[in-house]
Amino acid sequence: MDISVVDPPDGRHYGLWVGTHPSNLTRPYSESENAPGTSAQFDRLVGMYGQLAENGRWGFFSDLEGAGVTTNNNRGMWAGTLSTVNLACRSGSPAPGIETGGVFSCELFELRGPINGNGKVAVINWLKGGLPSARYGVWFGPPDDFRLWLRQGSPAPGLAADNRFAAFTALSLSDSDRMALNARLESGYGDADAHNDQSIWCGGSSNDLRLLVRENDHAAGLSAGIVFESFVDAPILNQNGQVLISAKLRGSGITTNNDSGLWIHDPRYGLWLVARRGDPLSNGAGDG
Repeated sequence: MDISVVDPPDGRHYGLWVGTHPSNLTRPYSESENAPGTSAQFDRLVGMYGQLAENGRWGFFSDLEGAGVTTNNNRGMWAGTLSTVNLACRSGSPAPGIETGGVFSCELFELRGPINGNGKVAVINWLKGGLPSARYGVWFGPPDDFRLWLRQGSPAPGLAADNRFAAFTALSLSDSDRMALNARLESGYGDADAHNDQSIWCGGSSNDLRLLVRENDHAAGLSAGIVFESFVDAPILNQNGQVLISAKLRGSGITTNNDSGLWIHDPRYGLWLVARRGDPLSNGAGDG
C-alpha cells in the first residue's frame, strides 16, 4: 500500500488517497471533512502527511479549521484503521505525563515513522504553557493511551555521570514496539560538548535505551581518525532490531566527495559500513 496527496476530480479539495495501484485508490479523508475527536475540520491537506503500517494501520497529521480553532490548537495527529481513526494528540491540549499547564505546541509535530503494525504512534513535540525547562518530549502508544516516553533532562544511560538528553529530532518504530531515535545531549553536562552531543539510541522503553553511536566515535569500516560528525535523517529500525544510520564524516582525508555514508547497527554484530559517498558502484555480478 501507499499514500499520496493528490488533487481530486472536483478540483476544490485535497485529500489522502490510499491503495495498492492507481486504479483502486480510495480517499478516506479530505479537506473540510470533520476531524474525529474535535469540533473542527481538516484543513490544508498539502500539510496532511500519512504513513501506512502492516495490517492496514495508518497515522497522519493535519492542520485544522473551523469553530474554536486558533493558532494555538490548529494541528493534530490521528491514527487507526482506514475506516476509523482516533485523535492521538492536538496542539493546545494537555500533554500526558507533564505537570499541570504543559500543552502540546503547534511548532513541532514530528511524525517520521509515526505508526507500527500494532496501531501505536509516536510524536516528538515542544511543550508550551509556561514550563521553566524540559520542554522537549517523546510520546508513544495507541491513540487512547498516549504516554510520555522520554523527556528533555532525562539521564542518558550508559554514559558518563550527569549526561542528559537536550532534544530529540527524529525517530522510527518497529512492530515489536521498539523505537530508534536521534537525540542531542546537553552540552556542559557530563562529557558532552558541541563536538560529541549528537547520538542515536534504540530501546523498547525509556528504561532500556541503548546508545548505538555518538558524534566523534570512530566511523566503523574507515581509517583511524575518521569520525562521525552528524547524523542525517531518521534512523530506520526493522523487525530484527537492526538500525540503518545515515551520517556525515570528519577527519583526515575527508572532502565533499566522500563525507557521508550509510551504516547498519546489528544487536549482535555492532556497527558496519554499508556504503560511502564516492565509493564505486557494483552490479553484484563482477566488474564489467
